[in-house]
Amino acid sequence: LWVWARPQEQVCGRMELRLSGVWDAAVRARLEQGLVATGAPYARATAERVVQGLEAYAGAWVRQRTALCLSASQEGHPKKSGLLVLEEACLERRRGQLRALTELLSQSPDTPLVSKAVEAVQALPPLEYCEDAKALTAAVPPPEDPVVRGKVEALQQQVDSLRVLLDTHRVQEGLALADSLLPQVKAAGHAPLEAQTLYLVAWMREGAGDYRATVEGLRESMEVAARGRDSYTLAQASNSLVWVTGNRLRRPHDALQMVPMAQSMVELADDDRIRAFASNSEGTILMAVGKHEQARQAFEHALALRKKVWGPEHWEVASTLHNLGLLFQSMGRVDEALEAHTLSLELRKKVLGPEHPRVAESLRDLGTTLQEMGRFEEALEAQARALALKQKVLGSEHPSVADSIGARGHVLRDMGRAEEALEAYARALELNLKLLGPESPLVAWALTDQGEALVELGRHAEAREKFTRAMAFQDKVLAPDDLGRLWPLLGMGRLSLAEGKPAEAVPFLEGALKLTLINERARVQFPLARAIWDSHGDRARAIELATQARDYWSGVDRKADAERASQWLKQHATFRP
Repeated sequence: LWVWARPQEQVCGRMELRLSGVWDAAVRARLEQGLVATGAPYARATAERVVQGLEAYAGAWVRQRTALCLSASQEGHPKKSGLLVLEEACLERRRGQLRALTELLSQSPDTPLVSKAVEAVQALPPLEYCEDAKALTAAVPPPEDPVVRGKVEALQQQVDSLRVLLDTHRVQEGLALADSLLPQVKAAGHAPLEAQTLYLVAWMREGAGDYRATVEGLRESMEVAARGRDSYTLAQASNSLVWVTGNRLRRPHDALQMVPMAQSMVELADDDRIRAFASNSEGTILMAVGKHEQARQAFEHALALRKKVWGPEHWEVASTLHNLGLLFQSMGRVDEALEAHTLSLELRKKVLGPEHPRVAESLRDLGTTLQEMGRFEEALEAQARALALKQKVLGSEHPSVADSIGARGHVLRDMGRAEEALEAYARALELNLKLLGPESPLVAWALTDQGEALVELGRHAEAREKFTRAMAFQDKVLAPDDLGRLWPLLGMGRLSLAEGKPAEAVPFLEGALKLTLINERARVQFPLARAIWDSHGDRARAIELATQARDYWSGVDRKADAERASQWLKQHATFRP
């Protein structure tokens, strides 16, 4: 009772006590020690960034909660009492979300958790929203019935824990919690909470690789959110459905048809976080269907929004920069791709630490861009750094390690070191077979890579066997217009040319040309030009294709390839259509 007798300023000045057990010296020490004890190479750097981020968030919470307390004590304060209640509820929700995260991070963390820790801290919802009258009044109000409200508030704590498990990619733990939690949430009869839970469970299914269950869960979340007038969750789920359809089910054209409706849900929610996610998702779909300029606009809009919402030093900003780099690569704008990948790399090193797995991802794609520019020694060095980092932080047996081994093989092949490339491809194939099994599309691509190297070495019978197996496998698992079909088609075309069978090569290369992106088009155009010419086809088109290939390679400074195309054109320049 004596506490209430103290002046209001003293009461408001002790708001840090409300974070006891949530974020205090004991929690900080336990969390820091646990992260470092995992022994992950980047654990100490991660712990430093996690502690720094949580200190900043907790400090901001205390300042905002103190200001609210003081405001409530002032008579005639401009904020209406209803808004003060909403702001307090919002801040208490943020405290619960902070508690859910610190509890997980301080309970015997493992290496996979360490890799997601900084991202999870940066995923904590902004405190500024609790001061925004528009955001507060737009939020779905709690149930009026006090009994139902009590149940919902208790269940909300578990839903917040489910979100933290999702943010840290603890998929199996999350699905186990969801099995017991979802029936309780449905029984509570509060549609907004049910929609949120269904949304989180759907993304858990995505993390487990069950994409069809993900789609079903997102659709159910949309239905319940609409019933509960929860525009925020409705927008989240509808735009997630676009992303999953295009990127996981590999149906980008279907996803593109869904974009207008998803955009209308975004405008209904009127939240920049969702706008950023929606623009980023739309960019990936537009890139997949070859609408490059529209994709660039979508990514740049997402980048601006993410900087606005999260600030310039955030992992989501780095991810959008990375997407822009991939887009510019596919457009053949290699200088811009190099700049975007470099910016993403440096930001990831700063935000996540220099030995984080996402840093290795950026190094890998930086190397691919350097390779496209003909800067092979630099590309090989970048791929070597990416591979070494992945082996250090992920171990020697991981699909991402196999990917980097294959990427190094691509550079070696372009350098004319086909024997070394073949060795790298064999290692990548062996690892993918072991880790993913014979049904993975990555196995078909590794077979194709081996075939390409075998063509370079003149081992044609072995190459044909690799390409044939790859195409047979793709017929089982890929749609007819899947971009992954490009590589064995190109390989068979190049092989047929090498065997002196240009007429046989043409249909393979024509099929490849329909699938190729801009940055790979020259690789198809030049052999197709030769196949058309040598099979006495449309020689005017052959000259046009070879010219386009030469001009592209000249533009990205791939001197050897450009010279090869130039020499061929000189030899056939006397032709007049």
